[in-house]
Amino acid sequence: MDIEFAKSQFIRLWEIQNQLLLNDIDGELRNAVGYGKRECHVYIGDASNMQDVIAYYSNKGFKCRLNEEEKIMILSGWTLS
Repeated sequence: MDIEFAKSQFIRLWEIQNQLLLNDIDGELRNAVGYGKRECHVYIGDASNMQDVIAYYSNKGFKCRLNEEEKIMILSGWTLS
């Protein structure tokens, strides 16, 4: 297998995994807001490479914390109307 091809496949897999994680987080946020919760807990598994995800949600105005022991990300900061 060509190295460049393998690298591009790895990058594509990483992008798909990130998109699936973002979809999971968005779903959990919708549920939390729908039920009137003040924060949302999302299981993330490996917390070592979450800086891009945290930056993404921080830029959207959410407060994000990682609990690496429990492997969850905690989001808060939305306004319930």
